[in-house]
Amino acid sequence: RAAGASLAKTQQGLALCTSAIHKLTCQASVTIGSSKKAAGPPAWWWSGLALSAAVACGSEKFARTPLLLYIGASVAVVASRRLMAPNKRPPTAAETQTLDAIRADLKTPFDEATHGDLLKRLWKAGLDGPFERRSQKWQLLGFQGADPTTDLRACKLLGLKTLVTFLETSPRHAEAILESRRITGDFDPRKPGFYPVACAGIEVTAFLCELCGLRGPNGAPPPAELPPSNRWAALVGTRTSFDECFAAVLRALDRRFDDERGDYMGFASVRDAVFADVREALDRGESTVERSLKLAPGAWGATKPDYAGYLDKLPASSPTVWKSTSELSYRPS
Repeated sequence: RAAGASLAKTQQGLALCTSAIHKLTCQASVTIGSSKKAAGPPAWWWSGLALSAAVACGSEKFARTPLLLYIGASVAVVASRRLMAPNKRPPTAAETQTLDAIRADLKTPFDEATHGDLLKRLWKAGLDGPFERRSQKWQLLGFQGADPTTDLRACKLLGLKTLVTFLETSPRHAEAILESRRITGDFDPRKPGFYPVACAGIEVTAFLCELCGLRGPNGAPPPAELPPSNRWAALVGTRTSFDECFAAVLRALDRRFDDERGDYMGFASVRDAVFADVREALDRGESTVERSLKLAPGAWGATKPDYAGYLDKLPASSPTVWKSTSELSYRPS
């Protein structure tokens, strides 16, 4: 009986180990097939190693075999990730043209005569009533004062353009974000729920410029030459890629802020965490930042379905988000 019980435990352990190895092998094959670097939690290797070691130590007949199989499969997965990961490269000619256009807007100060229409478009997309060049209503969009141009110093004309594009092209998501960030009653920096959306958007633009090598950290000078990178396809692969990334990062920032019940004083920590997630997603070679951040699909040009923007207001782990994400297809721009 004791021998039979020991054999049953050994078989059960081997089954678990085989299942783990099968999952790793499938992950390796998917990695090779898609030519992308697969994602995985840092603890997966150690948890599998502990399982294999436990099975190996509990059986004389199968001693070392599960452990060796696991190590072999792990080596295959790691090797496939190394070999098939996107190679770092300089930007293509088309990507360089896009980068040059972004750089020009980043260096261009706001000019009333030339760029005044952009403010009118921004007002029309996000506010009600007749246009007012200076008004306290600009604070409803998340600017700090009555003159929105005073907040454009970090990204100049580019910061204004990305905000206008987001509000005009993704109105459902923009509406949901702005509506949830209205100040009700007296302003309390410790009250959960508020952060200045427009200022946050300008920070997102500055962050994406840093990833593109067009701006140094915290406003430092950019590098003399654009370094080789595996991020170019996601950031500037098409003429709209930069704006699509902006929409995805701002949506992820807003959802993380909701998940952590953030307040104005704690906004910086939420921002830094989201920026770290975006860097990790791009370093994995993800071509769609929206999907890698587990956002509901359809931000770009999301006028239908009507509830698209409100899916982001649910927690990332919400079954509704995952069900809707699986039912809606990701459409390339």
